[in-house]
Amino acid sequence: MKVIGQWMKIVVAALIFSFAFQFNVSAESGTNVLTLTDKGLQSGLNRLVQVQAVTRQEVNELTKPDATFAKLMKRYEDIDLVTKESVVYSLDPATGQAKELLAVGGSSYDKNSPSELQAAANSSVLVYRVDFFYFVADASINKPKFVQAGVVTSVTGSGQKPTNYTLILKNQTSDTRYGVYSDHAVNDTNKKVKLKEEVVLESPITRTWYWKGTSAAFANFPDHSYRAKEQASDPLFLNKKGVKYPEYKDPQSGIVLWEPPANLPVNQRTPGSTYRDDFIKYYEKNWGKPTKFKWDDVQIHHMKPAKYNGQDSVSNLIPLWKPGSTAKNGIMNHSEITTWWASY
Repeated sequence: MKVIGQWMKIVVAALIFSFAFQFNVSAESGTNVLTLTDKGLQSGLNRLVQVQAVTRQEVNELTKPDATFAKLMKRYEDIDLVTKESVVYSLDPATGQAKELLAVGGSSYDKNSPSELQAAANSSVLVYRVDFFYFVADASINKPKFVQAGVVTSVTGSGQKPTNYTLILKNQTSDTRYGVYSDHAVNDTNKKVKLKEEVVLESPITRTWYWKGTSAAFANFPDHSYRAKEQASDPLFLNKKGVKYPEYKDPQSGIVLWEPPANLPVNQRTPGSTYRDDFIKYYEKNWGKPTKFKWDDVQIHHMKPAKYNGQDSVSNLIPLWKPGSTAKNGIMNHSEITTWWASY
């Protein structure tokens, strides 16, 4: 279908453009934007071709870049932890039916069956795409902020096009990953934007929180507005400096670094004198002598720190390289996690 081929041109070209554009974006951010979006995009492309919604030839012709992310980058000193999601909706104003055809990037991938895609593609009058970006900005100048941005990048198809669009963005916080999230900031819900006009919502990061962005897109016509399915980013656990909490698992034992809530009260205790020896005995009894490190080269980390009443029990301990040593063999350096906790 020709109409779907139009929006795919911009999706693919955005990836090509992002390789060439130089900016202070972390390697992890580049991996999120390029690898994850590419994975979802490729899956979506293959399925759209299968249902004859787009041809291979049309895919090969998609080369024009989209400058939205480049415009966003100019607003900040630095950008980190970027996640991008591209969502494609079909809309039939005559029936009021709006359906998500495809979502790629972040943790979202094409979820619809080929028959569902074909039915939506065949019945739709309009197809439009919305891009959502989530990232941390300006951490290097000690003004960290959680940023969510949205933009309607393209609309195609027969019939009357929307007059304008409304993007409702919410930056939300919680004390736990799977807890209740509250609105930290909401953009002007009455603002109407044109095609390719981005909406940006910033929230200063002043304490440790779990963050996520939620959004809803409306296509506005003179007599009615049509709301598309709400989107949400994955939670991001940040300290007050805007630094993400490390994800780590000891490669030999499989011990996973504990992830705390964001509101631990200070309750200092002094660790005992035997917790290190107790942990070494426990580790070797269950997993044998370490093959990735020597005990003299590691410190035993309290996953819940003693400052917050973390106990000496073996279930609260994990071996990490001594500060100053080079991380290797998949073992995290102790200073990485202690630095994070210093800004908890």
